[in-house]
Amino acid sequence: MRVQIWPTTCLALSVLFAALPWWAAVSRDRGAPQLREEGGMVAQAGMARPPDDAAVLAQEFRGAVDDGSNAALIRFIARHPETALADEARRRLQQRTAPDERPLANDPDAAVYAAFDAARRTGTAEAWRNFARTYANHPLAAEVNRLAPP
Repeated sequence: MRVQIWPTTCLALSVLFAALPWWAAVSRDRGAPQLREEGGMVAQAGMARPPDDAAVLAQEFRGAVDDGSNAALIRFIARHPETALADEARRRLQQRTAPDERPLANDPDAAVYAAFDAARRTGTAEAWRNFARTYANHPLAAEVNRLAPP
């Protein structure tokens, strides 16, 4: 009887040894992130793509418009003065003549935005100079120079 078991044992061992490299690779990579090739580069699956800057900027602009305050538009201009959307924010801001009813919540520059808005609504060279002198280190000082050159 032992002679009949020998071929079965040999077959089982050969299958086991053939599968061993595959099993070692599966065991080693279990839990490791899978990689996929994308445009000639290898990227981890599940890794987030970098944000689309234009989409993020448009979303921030929509948030400023939806806020409905002068301060939100002024903050957008201060953060992104050289963009086309800042030009749109300036246009929208020009159409507003009333002051904000409420300051921006939890914004450390809320007082700066209110002062800029007051100078804007006053519209005099003296109001702009006072703002630029008081907040000389703020990005909106450059906006004052753009709006009311000396």
